[in-house]
Amino acid sequence: MGTANQKPVTASVCRLTVGGKRFYPWESSSRLDIRYSKTRVHCYLPDGTTLRRIKGGRGGGNYEEVESGDIYRVSH
Repeated sequence: MGTANQKPVTASVCRLTVGGKRFYPWESSSRLDIRYSKTRVHCYLPDGTTLRRIKGGRGGGNYEEVESGDIYRVSH
């Protein structure tokens, strides 16, 4: 994962899609201690989920889950 030297940051994480379908953010919004990669291209959630930054954003989100492609909004 490569995040051993990165300090956790408390951020608001909203999942915007599930299985490619729109999901209401207020149902999934939570404050989590996340870690970023050195270049901030990847974001790592405490449950082991890896998110990759979306250039220019998509569907109101700024990160997508690497495995499923679901969209998230991460802010702090």
